[in-house]
Formats: sequence, C-alpha cells, structure tokens
Amino acid sequence: CVSLDETRHILIAENTRNYNAFVINELKRQYGIVSKLDINQPTDIFLKKIVQIIPKPIVPIFLANVKKRRYMPGQLFLGGGGDIEVSKNLDKRFFSNLRNDANILYIPEAWDSPHTNYSSCYDWFCSLIAEYLPHLATKPSLLLENTNSINLTDYDAIYIGGGNTYKLLNFLVSNNLGEKLHKFLQLKKLIYGGSAGAIVFGKTIRTVIEEKENYPEHEGLGFLDFSLRCHYTPSNYDMLKDIAQKLKHTIYALPEDGGLILDGECKIIEKVGDVVVFGDNI
Repeated sequence: CVSLDETRHILIAENTRNYNAFVINELKRQYGIVSKLDINQPTDIFLKKIVQIIPKPIVPIFLANVKKRRYMPGQLFLGGGGDIEVSKNLDKRFFSNLRNDANILYIPEAWDSPHTNYSSCYDWFCSLIAEYLPHLATKPSLLLENTNSINLTDYDAIYIGGGNTYKLLNFLVSNNLGEKLHKFLQLKKLIYGGSAGAIVFGKTIRTVIEEKENYPEHEGLGFLDFSLRCHYTPSNYDMLKDIAQKLKHTIYALPEDGGLILDGECKIIEKVGDVVVFGDNI
C-alpha cells in the first residue's frame, strides 16, 4: 500500500514533468528553440537552465506567457464534412488560432476512394491552408502508415480528414494514436476532425454502420460522452432518432456547414451552425 506521503511525492514529480514538458514546448513555439532539457529535473534547476537558453531580460516575460497558456485549454474542432467554401465558419475559427510559423500535421488515412490518392488529399489540404494561412512558413506534414517516424509533440495542430470512419479508427487504434492525441490536447494544442475525422472521437462509430466493411472496431476513441453523425440534413432525422434510441446515448448531428468546438477536457464550448441533438428519449 502506498502511503500518503509517497502519493504526494509521486503527484509532485508528475506535475513537475508536465510543467517542464510544457515549457520545452513553449520554447519551440515562441522562439523556435528545440531543447534537450531533462523534464525530470526539479523545477528550480530546470528554470536556471532556461536562463542559459534565452536572454535573461526576457525570461520573466516568457514564463508569464507560459503560465497564461498553461491554463488555457487545448481545443478540439469537429466539423460536419463540408467542402472548403461550405465549412468556412468552423475552418476560420480553427486556423485563426495558428501563426505563420505553425507546424501542422495532416492525417488523410480515412480516404478510400479508388479514383483519387493521398497525394490528391494533400493538394486539397494545401488549398485549404492557402485560404487562411497563405504565408505559412512550413508545408504541412503528412502522416500515413509509418507512424513511428512521427513525434506528435513536434506539431502545433493536427487535421484529420474524412472518408471511411471504420478505416480511420482502425488505423488510429492499431497505431496507438488515441492516447497520443489525448496527450496532444493536454499540451494546449489544436485538433481538427472533419467528417470521419470527427466521428472517431465519439463513444461509438455505429452511427455510420454502413461504412463498416471488414473492419473490426466499433467503439470510438471515447474523447466524448456522446456520438456523432456528419453531413446531416433533415432527411436523416428519423434514422438518427432510431439510432439514438438503439444506442441509448446522445448523438450530435453536424451539418456540413457546422460543427462543435470543445476545450481540452472535451467539453463543448460552442456549437457552430444548426447542430441537432438526438437523445435516446426523443
């Protein structure tokens, strides 16, 4: 049995590591400095090392910014799956949080059209970025099969595109990316999921059971305490009413011109557009 004092020391050590990791991330975000500082060092020693990395006069300003941002939540943007013109109300909210020196990771793994490939997806994503960040200094990175070569903490934002929800979920699960995405949000960073890229964050993806094919996974990443359906139109009302009753939990139906904005704890901050909520008692 772990004593109270031992538990307290464990919590202090964990908080120290989290704080130090956040400072290292802010060094890169604010000044482009990639540091190899040891996150396990006591905070007082760790901060003395900071003075050796950035000019002493700006250290107080830097640490004040760290404190301010540390208690700002990351944000999760979940879009209904419209094209560039249709989804602009949510898209501009997402991209307005990013600077021209942002590093962005694009995950198009859901795409399964036999007529286009990931190169076409990447071209589409670059055209989307050009709408909101025309002077982005670094081209977005692309995450496909080789996930071992990617460190998510190198990025400021992740954009997960649409396609087959089951295909995407199985890719994320088989590569243990769910937990990594959760930690990414805890670092106060941004994730955008469009269509399938939104649905995977819910309790289940059975809301799009027609996409199942031969993929085994049904349960979503579980970031949310509800499920999602995208590309919603009023003609889907009766179908989603029945699904909500069968699943016995809430479904948020996102139109192509709408979506949800959530904080780092995955609590809804704002509904964008005419989002419709289905409960199991409707």
